Amino acid sequence: MKFQDWLREIRSERGLELSQISNGSGLTISLLSRIENGLTRVTLSSTVCICHALGVSLLDLVKSLEFQGSLSMCRKVPEVSSSPDTFVLADVERFLTLYATHPAVARDLLTEGLEGLLGSEAIHQEGGREKQLRDLVNLSMQSDVHLQSSLIPYPPDAPATEVLIAFGEGGILIPADIGAYARGARTMRGLNLPLREVSARTGISRSALSRLEIGVTGRILLDDMIALDRFLDTDGELFSIAWAAGEFQTGVSRKKYRGMDSVCSLRWTPEEYQVANTLIRTLRWQYLDQEFRFDWVGRVRAELDHRLGPSRLF
Repeated sequence: MKFQDWLREIRSERGLELSQISNGSGLTISLLSRIENGLTRVTLSSTVCICHALGVSLLDLVKSLEFQGSLSMCRKVPEVSSSPDTFVLADVERFLTLYATHPAVARDLLTEGLEGLLGSEAIHQEGGREKQLRDLVNLSMQSDVHLQSSLIPYPPDAPATEVLIAFGEGGILIPADIGAYARGARTMRGLNLPLREVSARTGISRSALSRLEIGVTGRILLDDMIALDRFLDTDGELFSIAWAAGEFQTGVSRKKYRGMDSVCSLRWTPEEYQVANTLIRTLRWQYLDQEFRFDWVGRVRAELDHRLGPSRLF
C-alpha cells in the first residue's frame, strides 16, 4: 500500500479531519492534502510527524506499507541511562539546561571531549587527524557553545558500529548518523559502488544519495529510505536508524520523553538543535578512544548532577 492511500484510509476509519492531523503533526493542511492526493511525495520527517500525531508506531506503519523489516524497529528507548557509550534524550535536555545556565561550563565540557583525544595512541598514528583535532580544539576554546556547533564536524571515518551501539542502547541518533551507517553498510556488503550506480539500481537521485551520506536528510523521501534499505539488505536496520534520527530532528522524541499531548509543540529552537547536535558529534569523535569516552561521558553526567541536581523525569 502506498503511504498516501494508507493516510487516507486511516483518516477515514477514525473520522479525522486534516486539520486535526495538522494540529498534531505541525504540518500544514495544504501539505497534508497534497500528500494524501499524491501531488507530492512524502518525506521521512513528515512521515514521522504524521505517525506521531496518529499514534502509529514505526512497526505498524511498515506492516501497512508491506515493508518487511526486523524487530530492530521495536527498540526500547530508556528515559534515563547510565550507559558509558551513549547519551539519551534526558542527557541532552539536561545539557541544554546547563548551556542556558552555565554556558562556559558547557563549552569547556565539549572542548574537553575533543582535547582529551589528543592523548590517544590512535590519534598519534594519524598525523592528519591529530592536526585536525588540534585545530578544532583551538577553535572550540575561543568560541561559545553556539559557535562550536558550526565548528565541530561529524567525524568522517566514524564506523557504522558506533551508530549501531547508540541505536541498540536507545541513544540519541542525529541525521549524520544515517549517512555514517549507510556508508558503512555499503562497504560491509561489498556495495561500495559509485553513487551514480547506486542511483541507477535504486531509483534514488544521486543528489539525494549524496545529501543522505553527509547527513542532510531534511528532504529525504520515505520511499527512498525504504528503497535504500532494501538495496543494502539491512533488514530494516537502516530505516529504523533513519526513523530514530527523524524523531530527534523533528522534536517528536522530546514529546515522547516529556509525555506531552501530540498537539503540544516541542520543536527545537535552532540554537537548541545545534547545541544538541554538537554534544552528539563530540561523542561520535570518541570512537577513536573508547576508554576516554567512558571517562568523558561520566564527567559530563557528574557535572550535570553537580550543577542541576540528580536526573529526574519530567
